[in-house]
Amino acid sequence: SRYSTWTLSGSASRSAAIRAGEEDHRWEEVRQAVRYLEEHYSDKVAIADVAARVGLSEPYLCQVFKADTGLSILTYLNEIRMTKAYELLSSGKYLVKQAALEVGIHDPFYFNRLFRKRFGIAPKNVKTN
Repeated sequence: SRYSTWTLSGSASRSAAIRAGEEDHRWEEVRQAVRYLEEHYSDKVAIADVAARVGLSEPYLCQVFKADTGLSILTYLNEIRMTKAYELLSSGKYLVKQAALEVGIHDPFYFNRLFRKRFGIAPKNVKTN
């Protein structure tokens, strides 16, 4: 998954950056937040839900998540959704509207905009495997 790639590529610099036990604890909470997003990407996800799940306030979670991943929670969630949507579309088994719904995006115009921004092509132009 993208998270695995991110953690593997960032692990050396992350190890060098850890200065205190609090950062270790914060890292675990960010990891839990990422896991929650990966498990619930097809649902309507509110930052309040993620914050409650990991036991942090919304503003603090947003701050530490961005510091540790380089992305906002919403951007990270949309990355997961777009990657999954690409997989669905490239399988040839889903129409664009179906793929959008499967990844939790109910507005086709928003889905198309996100997809085009992420991959540089319209979702209808994804080649099937």
